[in-house]
Amino acid sequence: MSASNDATAELAEWATGFGYADAPADVLRAAGRGLIDTIGVIMAGAPEETAVRAGLVARSQGGKPESSVLGTDLRTSASLAALVNGTAAHALDYDDTQGSVHGHPSAVIVPAALAVAESVQATGKELVEAFVVGTEVMGKAGRMLGSVPYEKGWHLTSVLGPLGAAAAAGKLLGLSTEQFRVALGIAVSQASGSRQNFGTMTKPFHIGWSAHGGVLAALLAANGYTANEAMLTAPLGLTTLFDGDPARWSSTRPGEPFELVDPGLNMKVYPCCAGTHCALDATFECLEQLSDTEVAAIEQIDVNVHATGLVPLIYDYPATGLQGKFCLRYVVSAALQDGRITVETFDDDRVRDGVYAGLMDRVKVFQDPTIKERFAEVIVHIPGREPVRSRVEEVKGSATKPMTDEDLDNKFQACAQRVISSGSAKEALVRLRAVEHVRNVSDLAALFVA
Repeated sequence: MSASNDATAELAEWATGFGYADAPADVLRAAGRGLIDTIGVIMAGAPEETAVRAGLVARSQGGKPESSVLGTDLRTSASLAALVNGTAAHALDYDDTQGSVHGHPSAVIVPAALAVAESVQATGKELVEAFVVGTEVMGKAGRMLGSVPYEKGWHLTSVLGPLGAAAAAGKLLGLSTEQFRVALGIAVSQASGSRQNFGTMTKPFHIGWSAHGGVLAALLAANGYTANEAMLTAPLGLTTLFDGDPARWSSTRPGEPFELVDPGLNMKVYPCCAGTHCALDATFECLEQLSDTEVAAIEQIDVNVHATGLVPLIYDYPATGLQGKFCLRYVVSAALQDGRITVETFDDDRVRDGVYAGLMDRVKVFQDPTIKERFAEVIVHIPGREPVRSRVEEVKGSATKPMTDEDLDNKFQACAQRVISSGSAKEALVRLRAVEHVRNVSDLAALFVA
């Protein structure tokens, strides 16, 4: 394919021509792992209030019963199923992240792909194809935007998410190249999301709405809608509106490299904002060197981070569990006191009861210009001994320090068992591990009905 300045056209041409057989083995492996992780966190998020309330609205709207809302008995339209499953996928902030998009690709793309795959009776291979295409389009668009819009307050997942969802849905619907361009054009007009809503139900809704919008964009395009067909780099297109640089397209091409392997997916070990994870890894390393008596005697905890790592951490002292996910003081205190970070760490009752209040007052956060973005150093001060310190530069679960398959399986089963039995979770995992052999995605989705 020859290089051009029309990113929308080139992505559309590549996406409509891409097939399962075109994906290298490492891309297919990454896609399979991403599906397992994301479906797991959808199941884990299904009982959360933000997902339950979205589900109530979807149930009240009815809709053709063509797609499943995982973790429930609800079947509804593909767009509404994508809305609720996308909201559930991000409800716990346990879903993967990716550097290209400065956010969460799979939580948007997988719900959209699952919903449409069910509606058209797609195979497991076609689901994987859609996931690869969605991450490729979303990631390449993200490379053109960079981090500036995020720093200005945009939630880049919900700016770029409709593009990824539209691409995945469009692939499953068999859009022509021209229709694909239209779908992306419609998706750009849905780009939105303020980071001021972090720590509220609306942050997970950003992801659900992006999945919903992407599905609608593809359906509209399939039914003859029109839109500007060069919306990624047009004069009033995505890159202009969100302070990106269309010239960056000249240095990237779809599949060169595939976004699923470079930069890859960062899977979460902890159910909270990724901006806290380096500090958490460092805190746990310090904790290994401390006795219970020494933990009780902690005088001060210094947390040194790069300034950009603090951008999403907008709460100094949380009032709810959702706010706690975006509070560095809170998660470090919980890690030291409990020795673990779990879904229950972010129960509203734990925050409101002030379980960690004493330790939180002793956590001092510093911006260290010598530390790389997302990296952290934790120093624990205890009277009568040398400070205990740890510096982390590779987060557990990240693309550079990935979970083992065993760790991923354990995470999936723990997540799924929030709504289905242990036996059902094991059966579902076996099917997901061989997703390329699934003849009908509806048969797979049926395993996740509560």
